[in-house]
Amino acid sequence: MSSNKARAAAVGGVISAAAADNLAALDHATAQLESAEVAQLICLANACDLHRIDAAVIVDGCERLVSLGGDGTPQVGEFLAAEIGAMLRIGPGAAKRRLAQALNLSHRHPQLWDLTMRGLVRVWQAVWVADACVEAGISQQACAVVDGHCAVALAMQPFGRVRDQLAGWILLADTELAHERAERTAGWRGVRVEPIREGATALSGKLDARDGVDLDDALGQLAQQLPTDLDFQHRRALSLGMLARHALGQDELPDVASLAPGGPGTGRGAGGNDDPTVFVVDAAGFAAPRRTPADGRADGDTGADAAGLDESVTDAAAGWFTQLIGATKPRTRELVIHLDADALRHPERGVATVEGWGVLLADQLGGLLKDATVICRPVIDPGRLPATDAYGVPERMRHAVEVRNPVEVFPWGTARARACQLDHTVPFDHDAPSGAGQTRPDNLGPLGAFTHRVKTHGGWRVEQPMPGVFCWESPAGFRYLVTPTGTTLVRRPPPRTGEWWTVEPPGWLDEPDPPEHCDPRDDTRALTAV
Repeated sequence: MSSNKARAAAVGGVISAAAADNLAALDHATAQLESAEVAQLICLANACDLHRIDAAVIVDGCERLVSLGGDGTPQVGEFLAAEIGAMLRIGPGAAKRRLAQALNLSHRHPQLWDLTMRGLVRVWQAVWVADACVEAGISQQACAVVDGHCAVALAMQPFGRVRDQLAGWILLADTELAHERAERTAGWRGVRVEPIREGATALSGKLDARDGVDLDDALGQLAQQLPTDLDFQHRRALSLGMLARHALGQDELPDVASLAPGGPGTGRGAGGNDDPTVFVVDAAGFAAPRRTPADGRADGDTGADAAGLDESVTDAAAGWFTQLIGATKPRTRELVIHLDADALRHPERGVATVEGWGVLLADQLGGLLKDATVICRPVIDPGRLPATDAYGVPERMRHAVEVRNPVEVFPWGTARARACQLDHTVPFDHDAPSGAGQTRPDNLGPLGAFTHRVKTHGGWRVEQPMPGVFCWESPAGFRYLVTPTGTTLVRRPPPRTGEWWTVEPPGWLDEPDPPEHCDPRDDTRALTAV
């Protein structure tokens, strides 16, 4: 080995003191993080065991015992999720899932729980296994089978290998249930439109075979009629929107040309399948789509001449489609879009929020709202709205409060205000004299059905010192400040006196007092004086 190579190898194997210290700090931080995750999991499980409800209270909306976890887990008081969620800075729904995970792991997977407590399995790995078993719907007894497989495998294999084998272990744990689940899955049908992301939405779903084939052909036929400056798949996507708007009575479909045998390929046909779909008029007087074989004959066709049917087939197709989707009477759907003044002045750099769908650039609203009726509602100053004695909230007041507080005002709330109830911060007194004006913006705030019950029956206290600003105190003594911009923890309860972590150490453990300072030169002066 040359001297240069030897020198490079030597330098490559040396780590500087600063780098070594940094790696040691990273190792220490990782160990602390893993310990904190285990401690948090233990506390969540203990919280479920320690939380109590007053079974003697039987009123509408009071706290109830609910099942959060899977088979074999105990019931828990439902309001516990409100306290835990606020502490973890998550909503009540997410808190219920965290509590359920702790219950599932501790009661359905004892071996995984033990490995997690000993630090041999990360909390997120054990929770992933427990969630998969709950999603599969297997019983506590079947979980014991999966638990044993995972405990052995995790002792010798990385989690990636265990994860790949988990589905098989779940099937083996309860094969009868696995067959039932497969049958249910096979029969499931549905379509999901995802929220808006970067100006577009994703579409996923599962259709019957015939519906899927027909949709594929319809999109292909319509795509053939659109300008070819866009690629074929883009035109198919546009065609799906055209079908939707036609069903709503908003758009007319273009003439579907070349429907007779031998016409242009459709859907997948454009990618290599030459079998088109034709509309064949039956005795009922409307067209039904049929797949044609390569010889140009429809199913059951005896070879009769199909020439000259283009116009009648096209007319019949329109009639068939109208009968299929019903009358094309325009229908309405409300989209609530929020824009600030700057976005209106400079749409190229503004952002619009579409409630329930997501966000997009302001200059993309033209495509979203094309041919739509737009109603502009300026922001209403809640302070200028007069109070009312009625319990019900007037529409203008509701809109003003929803704009002021766009999400529920419970700590770390996530529900949109439009989907919430407007709660009276100071409870409404039905016996109050006329003119009390209890229903007013500075005494209203949006709360979901669950958090409304928590506020009324769960021991939480709330004040609204300023319009739209809410101060909450939980039953455990934590205080939160909720504003339109978010939630802030403002005070933790003081430590409980007399607990082991607050007891003063015994006197014999006290450090001795430091010696009094003396100047050694004093001793020197004393000696010389003698």
